[in-house]
Amino acid sequence: MSLKYAIIGTGAIGGYYGAMFAYGGKDVHFLFHFGFSDSYTFVEGRGIQTPDFGEGLSRINYTLKRLEDLNKVFRVPEVCYKFSEMVKFQTEAISSLRKVLTPFHIDIFQDVSESVIKSVKVETKNSAAKPITESHSVPVYIVDAHTKDESAEKNKSEDTILGKISEGRKVVFISYSWDSNTHKDWVRKLADDLTAKGIYVLYDGYIEDGTPIDLFMELGIQRADKVIVIGTPDYMKKYSSTTTGTAFEGCIIRAYVVKSIGTKKIIPCLRIGDFKLSFPMILSSRKGHDFSDDDHYEEELDDLCREIWECPKRVRPTLGAIPNYIQKIND
Repeated sequence: MSLKYAIIGTGAIGGYYGAMFAYGGKDVHFLFHFGFSDSYTFVEGRGIQTPDFGEGLSRINYTLKRLEDLNKVFRVPEVCYKFSEMVKFQTEAISSLRKVLTPFHIDIFQDVSESVIKSVKVETKNSAAKPITESHSVPVYIVDAHTKDESAEKNKSEDTILGKISEGRKVVFISYSWDSNTHKDWVRKLADDLTAKGIYVLYDGYIEDGTPIDLFMELGIQRADKVIVIGTPDYMKKYSSTTTGTAFEGCIIRAYVVKSIGTKKIIPCLRIGDFKLSFPMILSSRKGHDFSDDDHYEEELDDLCREIWECPKRVRPTLGAIPNYIQKIND
């Protein structure tokens, strides 16, 4: 994560949170736009409910946690833009955010590079009391979280971080928690077996010393054709934490799943426990594979590989003709 976006994430939290209350306290509703399937209810005092942090969070803690999640995946600038776009008084909202970021010498609301992707119309200082119109407005820009230079660097980083991926190969990222040495050995075996099936596996056990793990996670999940999530009760605990690598991966996966509801990219693979206790709610209801019984390992592995290569063992049969159930009266 670059220093610039880390600062935006931490520096904007206070100003953003204060502005959120000016917006009417609709923090849950607002953050729904960024892929969080959270809800708020007064029933039995449950308050804000989330699939990863549980229920009963205060608005302050909830907003801080969600902004931390969004900062990990470089989306805080997007949050600032969306907020300024939705509020009634755009000028005041942008001014407040600028005040928060000024000590850091950052202004995301300006044209700072060629990678400008959106613009909004706001009032000039001389027309603060007038309606926003084309004749009394100037464009204010927000840049993508990845600038043009950063995008080029990211493409270069893929080969450095992920390795050179051959054409025509399926790419799989394995997300898991370091529960024990025995569990890590099992995950390594799975990675080796997938590799033997011609699949390019993005697995932390294969990367070189000195590789930035956070960058490996982010680039790997984005680049992969499939993301295999190894579920255990310990994985579930670490997924709900805010300080683990598993939580970081979970944040990226969660944002991807909610943004693309119908995606089949994420495949839950159970190792210990059951699907409800070993996976977060956003993954537990997805069809996956049960590797909890070692006696069925080879069968599950074959089914998994076939799915990855888009050659499932069981396919829908050819649709037959409609039967003629209507008999003639004379029969």
